[in-house]
Amino acid sequence: MKLRKIDLVVFAVTLAFGSASAAAQTTFTFTQLDPPGSISTEADLINSQGQIIGFFFDAAGRQHGWLFQNGAFTQIDFPGASGTRTVNINNSSVITAVLGRRDYIADLLAREIGGFVEPPGYDKHK
Repeated sequence: MKLRKIDLVVFAVTLAFGSASAAAQTTFTFTQLDPPGSISTEADLINSQGQIIGFFFDAAGRQHGWLFQNGAFTQIDFPGASGTRTVNINNSSVITAVLGRRDYIADLLAREIGGFVEPPGYDKHK
């Protein structure tokens, strides 16, 4: 009878601690990020607001940047560039990207949500 009580106490303690550790476990959710029109996609960074940036290639081989926020994609293409690759997003939602132009020179640019901002010294005619 004494052995049965010990078994019952061990079972109760195991159950109590086992359920407490199970409740403390972190749960993760996987979200597949495939921007519309992409055949190859890379996600690069996420900021504190949960905005995710990356780039993708389309069927024609063109490179495009993208922003994923609130469950939706925004394609990022710098005007006149042959390709855009996002490389960073900060907690103020400023995205930094590398762009390709017709002469294939890469330049840095910054894009604030809602419009492009050219960095100081940027010469779009190069």
